[in-house]
Amino acid sequence: MNPPEIYKLFGPLSVAITGIAIIIMVNTWKGDKGVTISQNAASNRSSYLMMLVVQTITLPMLFLFWTKWLAPTLELPILFSVFAGLVCLGLMLAAWIPDIKGWKSTAHRLFAFGAASLVPPMLIMLYLSSNISSFTKYMALLVFIYDVAVIILFTLLRKGKSKHLYFQAAYIFLFALTTLAAAYIAP
Repeated sequence: MNPPEIYKLFGPLSVAITGIAIIIMVNTWKGDKGVTISQNAASNRSSYLMMLVVQTITLPMLFLFWTKWLAPTLELPILFSVFAGLVCLGLMLAAWIPDIKGWKSTAHRLFAFGAASLVPPMLIMLYLSSNISSFTKYMALLVFIYDVAVIILFTLLRKGKSKHLYFQAAYIFLFALTTLAAAYIAP
């Protein structure tokens, strides 16, 4: 049985809404390029509430796209759907717990970094799929290399902090675009 096509539309819709919200947040509230998306959101009550609402709406949509359309259509392993659920749950919890001082910052970062750490294995699962285009395979491989390089840059080398926002946005959106390419570019 083919999954309902409505779930396929949730992918680009959730990515577009989130992208627009981040652009609005950074431009309206004059965000700091040296801190995370979450720290930019938490710096102003209005930006935090906007991102909270956006993430509360778009993360369930993204979860449905990944687990109800992408994974079954591409015959991805069940682990992909499990990781997709953990990523969405981690990001949802991170959205609801602002990255401010104290235990909230610790909890927020645990959920956000935990979610981000599952992206590279999800890219490998996409790369190994026999049901995606050659273009998408190469894209998944290149995004995997980028993501690993960003992880090394920030965690081991402790570099790139002045452009953290850009690196993080690219990390997130390149992965999202890879899943969209897998859905919309025929093998």
